[in-house]
Amino acid sequence: MEYISQYSMELIALAVDAVLVGISCHYYLKARTTLDHIQTAIPLDLNTAKDIKNLVSSSPTSSIPYATFKGTVSAVHEPIRSHHSDLKGVIQLSALIEHRTSQLGSGLWVDRTQTLHSVSNSIPWSLKGTNATVEVTDSLLADILHLQTITDKFTPNNYSLGGALASWIAGERVKGIQESERMLLEGTPVTAYGEVVTKDEALILQPPSNGKPFILSTMSPLQLIRLFEQQQTRGKLLTIVTSSIGIAIIFYIAWKAVKKNREKNRLRQLHESVIRDRGSVETTREDQLCVVCLTNPKEVILLPCGHVCTCLDCGIRIRESCPVCRARVSDMSRAFIS
Repeated sequence: MEYISQYSMELIALAVDAVLVGISCHYYLKARTTLDHIQTAIPLDLNTAKDIKNLVSSSPTSSIPYATFKGTVSAVHEPIRSHHSDLKGVIQLSALIEHRTSQLGSGLWVDRTQTLHSVSNSIPWSLKGTNATVEVTDSLLADILHLQTITDKFTPNNYSLGGALASWIAGERVKGIQESERMLLEGTPVTAYGEVVTKDEALILQPPSNGKPFILSTMSPLQLIRLFEQQQTRGKLLTIVTSSIGIAIIFYIAWKAVKKNREKNRLRQLHESVIRDRGSVETTREDQLCVVCLTNPKEVILLPCGHVCTCLDCGIRIRESCPVCRARVSDMSRAFIS
């Protein structure tokens, strides 16, 4: 317990740094793993390949566990119409978010958000090429799903003077409402990564059963690789920086402990020396007595002020300031008074 109390701030900093190291390492490993997966995915070309169905059916598992291809989005049935335009798509995510600011007990105002309404719509759709079509299932379960923002509108809440005063007294004020809509539009080129299987003579893209990332992106394969390379580099740098800070904190704690131990040994030796000499002194004049306890003789020099005014016992107890000049005491040394 004494050790913890002496190094409480350093231990708290070390604990926070350990959490940051864990987050950075997780970010780096996730980016590196995803990059490895997409670089080793089996490429398919829906425009030039003529016998993808037989390729899938002839595999030992009747599937391609992790494949990548590019196609154009096409709805199987009637597409979804946007709420704010004539655009049509196959996936629609709409949200109504309330933005408010609340006063904490300390008097500080902080921003908060609350989702009032959220809707996810998806219809059967496929990725088309010149020679093949692949139907996409469970697209909302994709680990990476790039959608186009159709609208993102914020409507501020206009308060009257009385309403503003009432909200200030209540400690909570609604700033406004944000309305957003994102869609995957028909005709959009999409790069897909996932498991390809056959079902009823149709090619199906589904989330991989081996745990690899399911990706539906409007980026090209090269852009995706560059994206994850950048994330991997950032994660690696963050891991190195946070780990270095943690090592520096550990070295600082060790240096502080060694310094404290040396100081403790020095004071112990000083105390033993003073106790030996104290027993050999028969009488002490009043002007040579410690100004604090008025019992023991003056035995130490307080540094850096240089006053010789206390015995060793009192000098250890009043390490904060000199009893004569109130200067801060950083060290003490043995004094010999004749």
